[in-house]
Amino acid sequence: ADGQSDAALRHHEAAAHFAKIAAAAAPPALKFGDGILWAGKEKEEFFDARTRLVEAYLAHGSLALAEKHANEQLDDLVGLDPSYIASAFRMAARIRCNLGHPKSALRLLKFAKERLDMTSDPEGPDELVRVLFGTVEAHLQLQEISDARQLVQQAHRILCESEGSAMQCGSTCPVDKPELQAELQQALGDVALASTGMSQATACYKEALKLEAQVQPRRHQRIVNIERILQSLQTGKELAASKSAEKGTVEDLFVEDVVSI
Repeated sequence: ADGQSDAALRHHEAAAHFAKIAAAAAPPALKFGDGILWAGKEKEEFFDARTRLVEAYLAHGSLALAEKHANEQLDDLVGLDPSYIASAFRMAARIRCNLGHPKSALRLLKFAKERLDMTSDPEGPDELVRVLFGTVEAHLQLQEISDARQLVQQAHRILCESEGSAMQCGSTCPVDKPELQAELQQALGDVALASTGMSQATACYKEALKLEAQVQPRRHQRIVNIERILQSLQTGKELAASKSAEKGTVEDLFVEDVVSI
């Protein structure tokens, strides 16, 4: 598995390198006066390749390199659409969360959301949903569960184009976006888990795992993470059942180390 991970990382490094060369050799950006209207297709492709590289570094556990390339991305956004800009700030925020700085992440995510609020970019709604998922993660790190719960329901309303009742774990909406639906289910599970709703969280994580099977290319690290959480939840249930049998009580139903995954 480690060999495959290393090979994937080398692949993303090479792809980002060649995309950078192509962007440097591309025709001049489209300008209006002194401003750049559009940086060009090659610049967008370099952005996408560098984003995939940052994600690969995160999956590999190379936080320092992920942070370095994410910061470089933030310095190279001129001429890109708001959805690209928001994506760059969302990725930087994700790294801040991984480094244990959720308040810093929230500031970056606030800027990302503001950029999306000012645009009619067709990619805007999907990117806004991703920004909300990142905001949920940061609030959960700060143990602000009520805020996280409201935001994940807001993401549900945008993704599912629904103003109805709150979404429950394990239920999906008729939208052909398995990647975002899987992330929504995982976010719902994270909120339920933080609220000690183990059965609800389990239903959400199982649905997320089913949806991940439809995502191409396969997001191996996300699948591994969800499976690890489900295993920990199962271990917690078995431990709780054992304690209940020993003590004749239902206390200790929640295992704290599950939250730390």
